[in-house]
Amino acid sequence: MSYTRGSDGIRIFYQESGRAEGEPLLLVQGLGQDHNGWLLQRFPFGARHRCLAPDNRGVGRSDKPAGPYDLEQMADDLVRVLDDAGVEQAHVAGVSMGGILAQILAVRNLRWVVGVRSMHRFWPAMQLLGPIAFDLPAAAFVSQVQAILDADDSLRSELHNIAVPTLVLVGSQDILTPQGDSEEIASLIPGARLAVVRGGAHGFMVEHAGDFNRTILDFLAEVSAASPVGAG
Repeated sequence: MSYTRGSDGIRIFYQESGRAEGEPLLLVQGLGQDHNGWLLQRFPFGARHRCLAPDNRGVGRSDKPAGPYDLEQMADDLVRVLDDAGVEQAHVAGVSMGGILAQILAVRNLRWVVGVRSMHRFWPAMQLLGPIAFDLPAAAFVSQVQAILDADDSLRSELHNIAVPTLVLVGSQDILTPQGDSEEIASLIPGARLAVVRGGAHGFMVEHAGDFNRTILDFLAEVSAASPVGAG
């Protein structure tokens, strides 16, 4: 278990697990979740990969400044985790907000949001219930949500510049980030593969963990066979 620091000096926690000699795999959680959200993936992924699971600013063991937060700043936190771990290249798996951060890492120019209409629709309930559901300071939770709502979608025009193998994975019953949003993302990234977990909702990495894990591991194995990712 380690800490690094963001560009503004706050501490960012990350947990390292799995095969020390395996290809690095950065695991990025979503809104309000810390590294423990990867519990059902830790051992399946760790059997093949060197896994790095950070706590985004505002959750878990990372510092929880009041905000405002910025998604591009949060993506920079992830880069600093990789730097601290001595990793020059890594696979990246992100869920929910973590998926947005993964796209930012790929393009390095923020302004893309998945399902923002849904986030606006659920904002009043999220503002009230989120801190209770995720057991974190209200100000930090609100700042994470606001970082999502404050983003625009101008990055969409740059997704065609992503030149790494990309898997877009979605649950068919997800109402927060609907299948249609994922279809659009996959259509904009050259060669991206879309996989749909039937019956899965927004938390399908838990409720359909077997399908989630198998789909990602099969994809990573295929990518690694074609072009191995090293720690450098």
